[in-house]
Amino acid sequence: MVDTQYLEKIIDDSGLKKVYLAKKLGISRQSFCKKVKNRVSFTDKEANALCSELGINKVSEKKKIFF
Repeated sequence: MVDTQYLEKIIDDSGLKKVYLAKKLGISRQSFCKKVKNRVSFTDKEANALCSELGINKVSEKKKIFF
């Protein structure tokens, strides 16, 4: 389960657009938004790619967002 508020804050702080992140994950912006809002789950591959784009390297940080 995604910590939506925390992930939204990290995305806002990064300055990256959701459409850019969605494209990097190979999904539509609509799918990305559904995943951020816990309507659909991120795959492990998508979660890792998103963390990479956002510069999240710490396992504790990843756990805070995705678990």
